[in-house]
Order: sequence, then C-alpha cells, then structure tokens
Amino acid sequence: INNWIQINQAIKSNKYRHNFLVINYENLISNPEITIKSICDFIEEPYIANLLDVEVINTNSSLKGQKGFNQKSLTKWQEELNIFEKIYIKILTNGLAKEFGY
Repeated sequence: INNWIQINQAIKSNKYRHNFLVINYENLISNPEITIKSICDFIEEPYIANLLDVEVINTNSSLKGQKGFNQKSLTKWQEELNIFEKIYIKILTNGLAKEFGY
C-alpha cells in the first residue's frame, strides 16, 4: 500500500506528467484493446492487433499457456482480503484513490 501511495503521489506532483501516460490495471484488463490503442497513440506507434495476443503469466496453472487478459484478476483481491484489510486500505488510500478514479 505504501508503495502505491508513494508512486501515485509522485505521478500527481510530477511537473513532467505530460511526458508519460498513466493507465490503470483495471482498464488494461477490462478494455485491453482501447488501452493498448491509447498507449500506441501516446508513443506514436501503430496499433497492431496481435499486441493483444499475449500469454497469461503469473497465474495458476489452469490458465498457463492461454492467451489474453485474465479478467478474474480484477476481483481476486476481494476474495483474499478480509473486511478489516479492505477498510484499512480504503482509509489509507481514499483521497488519492479518488483522484485516480478509484
């Protein structure tokens, strides 16, 4: 959590923010084509459809070797954290999280 806070505070305060593109993981996973196209536009490179054809990694063995983006990763934290951990995270990140669309 502290790393997330420090990184996002640095992004927010960086006067060179126009030099980099901030994307969030949720958008990449739920709308990969739109997100990848925006990255390509930002770096002024052509969008190629096979950029979406990535192998699923860092996941359980049942998904290894599959292609695409693992939608289940978006809600995994909800299953693994207890209510007290969720509240604690919300308290720590609330203001900054809102600024970044959470």
